Amino acid sequence: MLLMVAVLALFVVPVAAIAAGGTFTDDDTSVFEGDIEWMAANGITAGCNPPTNDHYCPDDAVTRGQMAAFMKRLATKKVVDADKVDGKHASDIAPIAVAQVDETLGGSTVAGPTTINSVSITVPSNGVVLITGSAYINANTDNYFGIKVVVDATEIAQPVAFDAFSTTDDDDDETEWMSYTTAVAVTPGTHIISQNAGQMNAGTAELEAGSFFYNSNSMTVTFIPGGTVSASTVGTSGGGSMTGE
Repeated sequence: MLLMVAVLALFVVPVAAIAAGGTFTDDDTSVFEGDIEWMAANGITAGCNPPTNDHYCPDDAVTRGQMAAFMKRLATKKVVDADKVDGKHASDIAPIAVAQVDETLGGSTVAGPTTINSVSITVPSNGVVLITGSAYINANTDNYFGIKVVVDATEIAQPVAFDAFSTTDDDDDETEWMSYTTAVAVTPGTHIISQNAGQMNAGTAELEAGSFFYNSNSMTVTFIPGGTVSASTVGTSGGGSMTGE
């Protein structure tokens, strides 16, 4: 009798042991077992042998109809949410170019320095704002004129674009086109970014009073999530590319 019990014990396999590899029993030796069991755990597949559904049939072909069912379950169950990237909703990061302003102020004479463009942007995370701008400036005096960028009422230390004006011969004024690209690190929240133009002291690089008028000026601010600023290229020092002609 004792011998019979021992023999019977050899053929009694606990249910838990059969399902130890997950929902299905026929994928335990498959290199895709982890992927298959992930689909089962997330409700993408229910098995191939109803009503038991303890088999996945990993080597069977998949029909176009079954493929459609997999894709629908994947989307409707939000297993992979296409609206989110790294936990952030698409609406938070989709508008990479967050602010742009274009103005035409033909013949508007001002006594600089003057804010010629200003935009407000709201960013969802730490990162960098890439700022590009340009302006046509007309002056009737020999001097330096330039553009500086102001971020949240703090002026970037150095001019990002400037050029010398020279009136010669019969000309009583001259028009210069200036453009620049620079970047500043920002934190989450709303920021006011402006570009100021005016007569510039060549020695101190500070904007000073001086009559001029400007037109066809523009500024675009682009937010780069998680970006960093390299001091050798662009940043609070006002470095970067500039053009004057």
